[in-house]
Amino acid sequence: ASNFKNNFGSLDQCTEALGHTDFLKEAQAKIHANLQAKAVIAAKLQKEGKFDISEIEQHYPYLKILFQRDAQVSEGYSVGEHTQRVLNQFEHQNTHFPLKDIEKNSPQLGDIKPLFKAMLVLHDIGKSLGNKKHQHAFTVPILVHYLEEWGFNPAQVRLAKELVNQDDLGEMMQGHKKANRVYQGLRDKAMMLGMKPKDFVDLQELFYVSDASSYPNLHSRIFTQDEHGKLNIRKDPQWSKLQNLIHDDKGEDQE
Repeated sequence: ASNFKNNFGSLDQCTEALGHTDFLKEAQAKIHANLQAKAVIAAKLQKEGKFDISEIEQHYPYLKILFQRDAQVSEGYSVGEHTQRVLNQFEHQNTHFPLKDIEKNSPQLGDIKPLFKAMLVLHDIGKSLGNKKHQHAFTVPILVHYLEEWGFNPAQVRLAKELVNQDDLGEMMQGHKKANRVYQGLRDKAMMLGMKPKDFVDLQELFYVSDASSYPNLHSRIFTQDEHGKLNIRKDPQWSKLQNLIHDDKGEDQE
């Protein structure tokens, strides 16, 4: 297979050697047509920003199957149902976060909103393939594959991967992690990505709010809503401590 792949560009040599000119020409044409079709779909998604369940299901039958599977949550949602609820929450909440300032501080990230929507579409896709406990191991390779196929740049893909590949805020709010540990982990990720720590934490909070508030029981237990519609995490000692640590962070490398 590797030899065929390495020499595939030399169609005349392959066909002469194998004696199947018509078959190989047809195979090459199908491969090129498939690649062109994928490029057209990716360009359409990027241009229109339609990273939603119905649009993705229309073009990707494999993902449609995964969206229909159980999300392994008490509410009984499918992966697709939960994902659509998360996307809806994101549309309501993203205007309350300084996305334009983050884009200005980190121009390598480009337009964050379509990236975030694409990331959210796939953020729980691994639940369809394995145990909920190990979802990130299944989700991340699928996330990276499709974000690259959809034309997001390497910096954008790395950001999405780091946001999805852990649940530090959720674990902190459940009492499983302390603020100091969460702060250091998020800060390390921010520095690795070339971002200000506060900017990365803001995006992590937006992800957490969009995801957690989509569950009715967590929405009422964890969040309050202000007069502008912004969901805020209820007063919690660890959350307050994390906010203070981020506020005092100057964004410099620590020894």
